[in-house]
Amino acid sequence: MRRLIVESEATRQVDAHLPRVRVLLADFPRAMRLLPMVGLVERVAEGEPAFDALRERYRVHLGPFGVGGFSGTLRLVLDVERQASSERYALVMTTVAGEGNTDASIDFVACQRAQGSEVRCRVWAAPRKEIPAMLPLSLVRRAASRVLEGAIDTGLEGLSGAVEADASHP
Repeated sequence: MRRLIVESEATRQVDAHLPRVRVLLADFPRAMRLLPMVGLVERVAEGEPAFDALRERYRVHLGPFGVGGFSGTLRLVLDVERQASSERYALVMTTVAGEGNTDASIDFVACQRAQGSEVRCRVWAAPRKEIPAMLPLSLVRRAASRVLEGAIDTGLEGLSGAVEADASHP
């Protein structure tokens, strides 16, 4: 099976101290919607097969994406975990095994710096869809990586803008 695996990360300096960045990242749906092409973001409800009362779990759709003849929407069911200290806040998301159509992990990590905060976003994704043999895998991977890099940069830019907007409306 020829399967696409892409990963990318970017870091951005945000002109706000960690507590302000933390407020935005703590709101999972809002944080996810900073990434472009995010459609559905909803909490998995009690009674659904993916529901787990002990976990914060969301259904997220990203896309549609397309490279040559390979296209689709990434459908994820994510476990959300938060890790906090006085100098660092992380929003860590991993896919639930057997749910959705993509294996992925998405991390936002914010660290306090002397002049504001540094926020890193890292994404690893592997759609569970075979790449057609007629498409060169390296070409598809490069194109998908460029899309992912652009999405992360846009998301971090949006985070910076959202934190600044929040600060102007106390």
